[in-house]
Amino acid sequence: LLDLYRDEPLEALKKLDAAWPRLKKNFYLHVTVLRISALEARCRAAMSAFRRGMGARYGQIARADARRLEREGTPWSSAIAATLRAGLASQAEMSERLREAEAAFERADMLMHVQLLRRRRGALLGGDTRRSIGATTDQWAQDQGLSDLEGLSRVWVGF
Repeated sequence: LLDLYRDEPLEALKKLDAAWPRLKKNFYLHVTVLRISALEARCRAAMSAFRRGMGARYGQIARADARRLEREGTPWSSAIAATLRAGLASQAEMSERLREAEAAFERADMLMHVQLLRRRRGALLGGDTRRSIGATTDQWAQDQGLSDLEGLSRVWVGF
């Protein structure tokens, strides 16, 4: 995740690809929470690389992993998949997809993710909506003692 924070998705993918055989060999991917975390990291890195124009194959990897996350059937994995689908959506569809992801994270009671997604949706919509949502999410972050919302967004939203 540090590579995503540093905005280096290909480095993140390289490390994940190198670690994946060990994860399988040691049965880590048989543990739901670890499998979801590994899929999420790989999917976020692939989506980030795809959105930066580093290759269409990264979009394919991200879409496949988002489907795997959805099939896990947990509120958490479904919310992650919704976020990743938003990141892969066209500009025209992205706002509605972000709203769907916000709702999924609300159902999963993962409020930091909700705030980061709202902030991203506000930025996408622009104008007064951006200022209003931005003020609300900035206040929430300040209340939580968080300072680097852009860095958190790179990791947990991915776009």
